Amino acid sequence: VNSVVQGSAADLMKIAIIREDERLRPGMVLNFTVHDELVTSVRDDLVDEGVAIVREAMEGKDIAALIAPVSLVADVKVVDRWSEAKG
Repeated sequence: VNSVVQGSAADLMKIAIIREDERLRPGMVLNFTVHDELVTSVRDDLVDEGVAIVREAMEGKDIAALIAPVSLVADVKVVDRWSEAKG
């Protein structure tokens, strides 16, 4: 049972990475992933748009429909340093 859950989560992340990368503009960079997180650098003047892109990439209805009929909710945080996002 666990392998199905972990495999599905990995598939969701791969799709989210591709979706985010397709939508990023100059001034936005997908730096790396950590488990179920996409760590993205965005210029200050593009933060609102960057948040929307990350949220859509992670929550997209088309993504969830590929795996299971559930709603996905992404917790998007804007911080100056990645270490500030924890907690």
